[in-house]
Amino acid sequence: MTLGSLLSMGAVSAAMAGNAATEVRVLGFAGASLLAGAVMTLFLKAKTMLAHGGEVMRTECPRPKGSRPTTGEVMAARQKAIKRNLPAPIYVVPTWEKDFRQIVGMDDFKKELREAGLQSVGAKDRNGILLHGEPGNGKTVFAKALAGELGLEFIPIQQVMSKWVGEESQALFNQLNEAVSRAPCLIFIDEAESVLGTRGDSARGGHTPEANAIVNRLLTFLVDYRQSGVIFMAATNFLDMIDPAIRRQGRFDFIYEVPNPDQPARAGLLRKGITTHAPQVRVEDGVIDSLARRWNGFNTATILGVPAQIPQYLKGSGKAVLNFDDFMAMLRRQQGIANRVPEDTKSFSDMSYPEGQGQAIKNLIARMDRSFEIEESGGAAPAGVLFYGDPGTGKTETARMIAKETKWAFFPVAGPDLARDPDLIGAVLKKVRNARPAIIFIDEADDLLGDRANNPYKASTNKLLEAMDGALGRMNDLLWIASTNFVEASDAAVVRSGRFTEKNRVSQAR
Repeated sequence: MTLGSLLSMGAVSAAMAGNAATEVRVLGFAGASLLAGAVMTLFLKAKTMLAHGGEVMRTECPRPKGSRPTTGEVMAARQKAIKRNLPAPIYVVPTWEKDFRQIVGMDDFKKELREAGLQSVGAKDRNGILLHGEPGNGKTVFAKALAGELGLEFIPIQQVMSKWVGEESQALFNQLNEAVSRAPCLIFIDEAESVLGTRGDSARGGHTPEANAIVNRLLTFLVDYRQSGVIFMAATNFLDMIDPAIRRQGRFDFIYEVPNPDQPARAGLLRKGITTHAPQVRVEDGVIDSLARRWNGFNTATILGVPAQIPQYLKGSGKAVLNFDDFMAMLRRQQGIANRVPEDTKSFSDMSYPEGQGQAIKNLIARMDRSFEIEESGGAAPAGVLFYGDPGTGKTETARMIAKETKWAFFPVAGPDLARDPDLIGAVLKKVRNARPAIIFIDEADDLLGDRANNPYKASTNKLLEAMDGALGRMNDLLWIASTNFVEASDAAVVRSGRFTEKNRVSQAR
């Protein structure tokens, strides 16, 4: 109960006390005593609530019919409830699915998003939150949770396609105007590139005239309603496709990339998936935490997709208790046959190597199969291997064979292509991230790995070394294999510990 409500209660009580003096003449001494007792009870209740800082809160806030709370009332009541771990006061019919307390992990990102939301509601100078990032990381979930966190109604904008000129624009702005009339609220536009895309000359392949007109009108709309108690929020997988005028300060002031789930979030997603799809299944102790550590870099959709396979997996395996290897098997099944080596790829037993070389490759395969156990015991799983030798000795065939034996996904890429285009390294990593365990095989990597003192492609070499180290830590279950004919010309940083540490000569493999 707010201080204003308590003061109002006091005013009502005082008025009742004033009327009591009149009523004494009519009711007599007994009636006056009863009325005075009721007044005293009201005053004592108000005094007690003030003394306890208003801790006695109602979870519903009735208002006069047709009246809406101010943005300040909504925000203050919501934050007060959160601090006391109480349900949020209900001013509007809640349409959000959850708040941040139901999202495990991601504490830093949730803190940033919450601060942006607090600054956006009713702010004079700041509003607009644009989320971007790869598909499957929960941009819509975070938008709904932010609405719940702030106690605001969540209103998604539905995109309407029409062959009639002007109908799409009219339908869009009808929804926006209706949403603004329900303020305070959070308006959410998903797949924003289709509405807020870069304007251009339609005669040269740009947006249609109507699409350009929608963007122009939205630019004004976002400015006009900055102080209306509305948070504007949008999400896209393609940030570079959003019009620059939309992305600048004054329209969308907060732009965040939704990161891949962190370790606590990965563990929470696995537990949620198991509870949803197989609540009765038993999992060995420590397996979920081990998987959460192992699956760094996976997006939300990939992680949730694995527990969804448990019922079918149990039918085929007949197992009663799931272990780490079971979840890795389900992960490979989920990834399907994409990026697998061709069927005609030879197995290790079909290959022929000189004595010593075959054993080194066999040991590499065994270590890849046991990479989890090796790292859990404090060892180092293989991260980078350099195959060298004369042309035509079977370096590429050996890399494909290793992928077949380990059942790891196989991503071949030409070294000259990476050398000429440094950005291609990031594009390859983006594809590989959710397909692990995986091998990236760089064929003909001489230019890419050459000594940077005299290498015109040193920018690409730097990018490769950064990718192997990992800006946020090395990716687990990812092996880099590169082939070169001139190992002695490789840059010293390329072959140092943690990169292409292992060097295997391949000769006469067939």
